Amino acid sequence: MGTDADTNPGLEADLSWDQARRALLALSRPDDRTNLACIGRDYALLALLLAGGATAVSAWSAGRVGGPGFVAIALLVASGVAVVQHRISGLAHEASHFVLFRNRLANELAGDLLLMFPLVAITQRYRAAHWGHHRHVNDPERDSDLIRLNHPEPHRFPIPKLGFWRRYVLRALWPPAVIGYLIGRAKAANLGPPADSGVPSAAYRTSVARRMRGAYWLAVLAAVHLAGAWPVFFLFWVLPLLTFYPMLMQLREVAHHANAPDAGDLTNSRVFRVHPLLRFCVFPYGQDFHLTHHLFMSIPHHRLPEAHATLGRWAPYRDRVVVCQGYFFRRRGTGGPSLLDLLSSPVSGPLAEGGAVDADWRPIRAEAA
Repeated sequence: MGTDADTNPGLEADLSWDQARRALLALSRPDDRTNLACIGRDYALLALLLAGGATAVSAWSAGRVGGPGFVAIALLVASGVAVVQHRISGLAHEASHFVLFRNRLANELAGDLLLMFPLVAITQRYRAAHWGHHRHVNDPERDSDLIRLNHPEPHRFPIPKLGFWRRYVLRALWPPAVIGYLIGRAKAANLGPPADSGVPSAAYRTSVARRMRGAYWLAVLAAVHLAGAWPVFFLFWVLPLLTFYPMLMQLREVAHHANAPDAGDLTNSRVFRVHPLLRFCVFPYGQDFHLTHHLFMSIPHHRLPEAHATLGRWAPYRDRVVVCQGYFFRRRGTGGPSLLDLLSSPVSGPLAEGGAVDADWRPIRAEAA
């Protein structure tokens, strides 16, 4: 189990669950300006990347850039676009929990038009499956994330470190592996919400969202055709969406829950301290505080570090939380473990030695209104 400087070092009085809960509920309010800025920054980066890709295509077509140089530029741009795609999927995750914008209609429209539709997805469908993941973490029959990851080849842990590099890094871009993962995603996306999930109703029906998505893509494809931008569209949107983006998704999803010691609410996920570049690419928008998110789904991404620090004053969380110091390698100057250390080691069983849990404790499933 890793240590974390942000958890209570013993200088502040411990909190009861009721005290911690009240403090955390105060953080459960979306910040419209913060999320508008997040969307704006990601779209600005996307525009810069697409402009660079279009310039490279034009230069290559005119003979100003050779084939090898163009391939290198195209791969760089495509991987950068995939990072942005992954980041906007992180904001779409916020919309699925109704914490992107305070207004429900604005939350749904932004989630669809700006975040999900570009990824050929729908907020409502993702929400239905994702809430099943929250309710049934690591259940092979009902956890949508696990269903997706286990198609077509089951994910078995612990896994040797070399085997992890081979499967989740090198093979992640191999076409048959990519196709299998995408089929698994489609299968998981069509899962309905569990009967006990209590998913709140959206601002409009899924059938409306489907029609909106059709209109959205009709407009996009018409614009691409009129601009004569098919090479740019396929190279720098479709290609990343089918290659680098799934690889980033798998790296994040495996990190969140694989090889957990048990299915307990305090032990089925982790917190990640990784290099800022890796956090930007793999753990955007609070994904590095995944255990904290599972305990309080209604806390927006930008308040999760504060929530983690608050929970550090609640002994059961502090004694059980696993903090990964690095992803592939242990961060210098830390005691570890890295995530790969955990994924490659046999688990010792439930972490039952932590502090006593309050009798009335339970994770907060309900979302903010």
